[in-house]
Amino acid sequence: MASLISRLPSIAYPPEQDGWFSPVTSTLDWCEENYVVTQYAAEVINTLTNLLFMYLAVKGIRNCLKHGHDTVFLVAFIGYLLVGSGSFLFHATLKYPMQLVDELSMIYTTCLMNFATFSYGKSRLYSTGLAVSLVSLAVFITLYYHYLQDPTFHQNAYAILTAIVLFRAMYVMEVNIRPRFRSKERTAANPRQAQSAKAMQEREDLRDQEIISTMWKMIGFGLSIFLGGFGVWHLDNVYCSKLIQWRREIGMPWGFVLEGHGWWHLMTGTGAYFYIVWGVWLRHCLNYRQDEYELHWPNYWTMPQVVKLQSAVANASSNGSKKKEADKARLGSIANALSLQQVHLQTGQCGNQIGAAFWQTISGEHGLDGSGVYNGTSDLQLERMNYATRPVPQEKASTDMQQASNNKFVPRAVLVDLEPGTMDAVRAGPFGQLFRPDNFVFGQSGAGNNWAKGHYTEGAELVDQVLDVVRREAEGCDCLQGFQITHSLGGGTGAGMGTLLISKIREEFPDRMMATYSVVPSPKVSDTVVEPYNATLSIHQLVENSDETFCIDNEALYDICMRTLKLNNPSYGDLNHLVSAVMSGVTTCLRFPGQLNSDLRKLAVNMVPFPRLHFFMVGFAPLTSRGAHSFRAVTVPELTQQMFDPKNMMAASDFRNGRYLTCSAYFRGKVSMKEVEDQMRNVQNKNSSYFVEWIPNNVQTALCSIPPRGLKMSSTFVGNSTSIQELFKRVGDQFTAMFRRKAFLHWYTGEGMDEMEFTEAESNMNDLVSEYQQYQEASVSEGEEEYDEEAPLEAEE
Repeated sequence: MASLISRLPSIAYPPEQDGWFSPVTSTLDWCEENYVVTQYAAEVINTLTNLLFMYLAVKGIRNCLKHGHDTVFLVAFIGYLLVGSGSFLFHATLKYPMQLVDELSMIYTTCLMNFATFSYGKSRLYSTGLAVSLVSLAVFITLYYHYLQDPTFHQNAYAILTAIVLFRAMYVMEVNIRPRFRSKERTAANPRQAQSAKAMQEREDLRDQEIISTMWKMIGFGLSIFLGGFGVWHLDNVYCSKLIQWRREIGMPWGFVLEGHGWWHLMTGTGAYFYIVWGVWLRHCLNYRQDEYELHWPNYWTMPQVVKLQSAVANASSNGSKKKEADKARLGSIANALSLQQVHLQTGQCGNQIGAAFWQTISGEHGLDGSGVYNGTSDLQLERMNYATRPVPQEKASTDMQQASNNKFVPRAVLVDLEPGTMDAVRAGPFGQLFRPDNFVFGQSGAGNNWAKGHYTEGAELVDQVLDVVRREAEGCDCLQGFQITHSLGGGTGAGMGTLLISKIREEFPDRMMATYSVVPSPKVSDTVVEPYNATLSIHQLVENSDETFCIDNEALYDICMRTLKLNNPSYGDLNHLVSAVMSGVTTCLRFPGQLNSDLRKLAVNMVPFPRLHFFMVGFAPLTSRGAHSFRAVTVPELTQQMFDPKNMMAASDFRNGRYLTCSAYFRGKVSMKEVEDQMRNVQNKNSSYFVEWIPNNVQTALCSIPPRGLKMSSTFVGNSTSIQELFKRVGDQFTAMFRRKAFLHWYTGEGMDEMEFTEAESNMNDLVSEYQQYQEASVSEGEEEYDEEAPLEAEE
């Protein structure tokens, strides 16, 4: 080998000399001879190999900005860039200040990764204390190292910090993602699971098993490179004189291969990049975003990165300006319909996804194109365009309510979340440019599925900003009837901050209507263990502060997708499509003229016999999967039958186990009013035992001649049934099972909550169930007796 290398053309190494940055002031001078290639760089190879650091850092920063990763990892990549830049300058100059930039930035970046690993899921107080401790540690290492000027101290400190963060991250990954550990918490929260829920969990467990297997491969590969770099670095220090002798025998450029410290840069730089990307992917998995993001690492020789699954679609849609404008208008098309206006709010990840699907579904119904410009064919589309949108003048602010010359509209919507990821996804989506930029209100930390964070700490800090936007939108209305909010009851932002917003808006607008589209959690769709806590605490608020709550049950939506639509693996997009169809049907009477039309207040008068009992079941017919159309002509009898079918209800409770207090049906398309009334009368007569007899005329109907897109005829059902108590019982049983053991209670008390609030919420839920049961068993005679007992009291008064 030596003889073969000696035959290669080479350049002899010149002797060491003084250079541009002489003399050397650093406490370290590595094995590479100084200024042998150029007088402008002391150690050329050790300098140039840092370019890989800088390239990977820029790659990571761009990935964080593009795909909306947590800010802590963006800062980590910036620190990684500082390490590479500092090392570049240090090896080029061999000056002591540059040495400090190189070595101390390694300490600071590792401290930052320790904070990202240890602060996840902790309270604000804990995170603040951890941040102060790590900053203090970094300051101590800086001062002590500058005083000691011993490289061994820095190397040991860096090794200890790196080992701590690696082992902690491995522990968090195993405990929170590996299915066999996580299933224990799920079993404790849901001891009796339906078979379909178990099947869903098995599929998710298989997915997470593959994810954690890939993670361990990534850890093993990255760690082997990282530790291999330290091995080469050690050999370079021990056998320096021998390596210098060999390099001079071989000559340049072949001797560059024996620059061990340069190999250390390449290998540790690659290993550190692997670790930060692993941290990004681990954080998304801990936030249950495995279906939104993926780890893109096709081969061992490629650099991994975490990307959004929708990014390709979003990029494709943004390539053409016409496509981008068209998508934008679909969101804005709905915004203006009705002389009575509403302000729409969507909170949290679930609420924003449902809200986006809602605007997309009804955009075409009003004839608006992607830029919000009206291109419809019927004056009916414009008649009530002011319902939830407003005209945008060409040169004026969008709060001006007069029709603009360009016929452009934007949604009267406020988008809220406690982390920027959801807002970034909306902006990057096909309708992101439709909303007014000032109406995006978001925080930076997220709620971490913690109701207390959304309601008392993180959400409370953001709520005033949201209310400012709500006031501005309300002031722009000629006749504000109320508010409409989409949110989930199982998370932290939608449940905690959503109910906080409802409470604040109720205080500020006490005479306006408040309608909520509330997604009740289910273990079939999400396995967040604290969802029963969040849902019970939210229902406790909705009972008091909401006028109309349309209960959307994830469990029922999942069953519809599996049984009726025959979807093997329903996505959140499929569930959101069903919700948007119901929302479109419920708001039909508000957005279009029709026979026996109504609004939010009339709906409440007809549907809510008692103030607390305002939780509605909803259904839709005919049910179609996302992107599909109904190719078979349906009739009014078929629609009526499907509408009352328990399998079509979007709340997992069978109305046959209770009785309807009231119900409403909204028919769309070319339908005879007489035929509708006849069919509804027949249903009521044949199923009289499922309707309370002490509320006369408790079935209402409405008709709109404009059908949904892709359908010739449809019907939407809204029912106030006592069987909704099954839904509350299911959540309440899960709540009780956890609360009895005080499971995960510290997550909430750590945010300032008191156990008494849990007790009150549980009691209120039980009272609600008892009230529904009481009116389910009530009869006409009981109602008359109660009236007779009260009559003398009224007479005495």
